[in-house]
Formats: sequence, C-alpha cells, structure tokens
Amino acid sequence: MSRILALFAIVVSLVMMSAFAPIAKAQSSGAVEPTEKPQEINEPISGAKSRNSSKGKGGENSVAPNVALKRSVKIIAEGETASDLSLENTDLRVRGTVHNVQVSNGDIFVEQGGRLTGSITCINGKIHYPDNPEAGIRATGERSEKSNEVVPATHSRFEWVKQQVGVLIMGLLGCGLMVMAAPNAAVKTSRLVTLEPGRCLLIGLIGGAALWMIGLMSAALLHTPLRLIWSPFGFVIATLSMTAFAFGWLNGLRRLGDFVALKTGKPSASGFTERTVLGLVAAFALTTFAGLISSGLGHTALFLHWGLALMGLGGLLLTRLRKEGE
Repeated sequence: MSRILALFAIVVSLVMMSAFAPIAKAQSSGAVEPTEKPQEINEPISGAKSRNSSKGKGGENSVAPNVALKRSVKIIAEGETASDLSLENTDLRVRGTVHNVQVSNGDIFVEQGGRLTGSITCINGKIHYPDNPEAGIRATGERSEKSNEVVPATHSRFEWVKQQVGVLIMGLLGCGLMVMAAPNAAVKTSRLVTLEPGRCLLIGLIGGAALWMIGLMSAALLHTPLRLIWSPFGFVIATLSMTAFAFGWLNGLRRLGDFVALKTGKPSASGFTERTVLGLVAAFALTTFAGLISSGLGHTALFLHWGLALMGLGGLLLTRLRKEGE
C-alpha cells in the first residue's frame, strides 16, 4: 500500500510540475533582459530599424538620428510602493516609492514625494530628479545607484507561492522515491524521530555542523592546485550531504504529520507515506500563508523546514549508530 501511495505521490508531483510551469512562464514573461552592449541615447534599438529606417546611398538602410520610439508611461502613485520593476520602452514617473528598478529605453522621473531605493538601472535613458528636472543624468549603459536609506522591499506574492509549490513538488517526489528505494530505513528512522525528537534534534545539530565544516573544507580545496584531483571527491561529498539532508527533511515531515494528526483528533497509526504527505502539506500551508502575510514572517517560517531536516538527520545518524552497536 505504501508503495502504491508513493507512486501516486510521484505522479501527482509530475502533474503539478507540468500544470504549474506554463503559469510561472506567463507571469515571468514580462522580465526584460539587459542589453549586451550599452547603447547611446540616439543609437538605434534592435528591432526598431524597420520602423525608423529609410533608403540611403547604395540602397542600404540608414536610420534617421534623433527619432524616438513611442513610449508608454508607468506611474507609481503617491503612497504606492513597488519593487523589482523591469520596464522596456517605457517612461517611469515615481510619485511613491520604488525599490529596485531597471528601465530600458526610457527615462525615470522622480517627482515630488517620490523615492528610489536599492538598485537603480537606467539603460539608454535619463534619470530626472525633482530638484532639477531638466538636467537629467545621462545613462549610456547600466547605471546602478545604491541608496543609503534602507526600505523594506515588498515581495511578490506569486513568486513566494511559486517557491512553496516548488518545495511541495520536490517533497512529493522525494517521498515517493524514498519509499521506493529505501522503505525500511525510512520507517526505522521516522520511528526513532517520533520516539526521541529532542535527542534526534541535538544529534542532528552536531551532524549538520560537521557536514557544514566538511563542505567548507571541500570547497576550499577546489580553489587550490589540487582542484582537478579533488573535484570527484568534492562532488561525492556534496551529493551525499544533500541526500542526507533530504532524507532527514522527509523524516522530519513525518514527525510533523504525526503531530498534526494528533492535534486534529486522528492519532490512529498510519503508514510512512500518508503521515509524510500530511506533514508536507501542513508545512506548505504554514509557510505559504505566513509569506503572504509578510516577507519576514514567511522567511521565519522556513526555519521549520531546517529544524525538521536536522531532526531527521539526527534520527538517521542515531539509527546507523545503534545498528552498528548491535
């Protein structure tokens, strides 16, 4: 039964990936790639030659100077806050607050009461400030200005939900693969995590710190003349560390599933797959709703995943130690 549920979890995760990918692509289609080479203000823009060209000598196309493309205008109203804007062929008028902006082939007008913070990139345009609107700062390439004022950046709700859906899909895939590949180890480890969560968390913290130190030393060796010899060993170390953390995370989710079942009045015994999926869904709901409330609260909720991973890692280490002791 557990293997059937594991196969079902894999199928569901693959379906979710195929269904969610077009939505994510549509949401991110408005992103603007920066130009490879900085352009002068009067330099023709790629794709605009056919609209602004005329026949010159020798029958070749020549572009008339000082011909501007039609630009749209985006206005950030007073009291409004925007973050991580990317605009092309658009003038930006800022009356509120903008954190991190890239404008390509357009001007930025900071009007009275407007604020620009974070990274400000203006390609092939000017930045106009309210104290002297006529004397804009010419940007012949990418110009980044860092503000000394620290303003909390608003986060994209869709991006946050997309990330949590990605974690959910990875969890379903991992659960299915683990049940198919190592069912006995998963059951033994999760049982130990359920019986001794405190001890497992303590051992997991020690084991996680050891893996972190080993990873740092391995990364340092990759920046020495020995990197060609060490590269295969470094790859094996990184792969084993990631596998151990993933295994621990899924077993920690099983412990969370047991806790949720107990609190909802359904403490009856269930299989590893059912309780792990229950814990995964509970963690997904918690982190998603926390992130929708505020960015800081959402990132704080992510510590739940780290705690579960360390607890499961400790359970894995204890299981191995006790098996060797026997």
